[in-house]
Amino acid sequence: MGNSEYRKQCGIRAGAKSLVNEIANGHGARKSRHRSEEGSRLQLLLAAIACNVKRYIRHTVECVQNQGNIIEVQV
Repeated sequence: MGNSEYRKQCGIRAGAKSLVNEIANGHGARKSRHRSEEGSRLQLLLAAIACNVKRYIRHTVECVQNQGNIIEVQV
């Protein structure tokens, strides 16, 4: 447990697992609604895009809120 390289790898794996879980459970990518491989790939691609857009919006809102807090402190 003291090995820093091992801890770094565990952190990367934990981040990847959370991303896969979010896409699978939160965006319906666990069950394909298409028969063809192309349709399934498109569904997975759109689920990943939706996940990234939601994360971007959440990040932008947090940044704007933090800027508001900084402005209030400076006044």
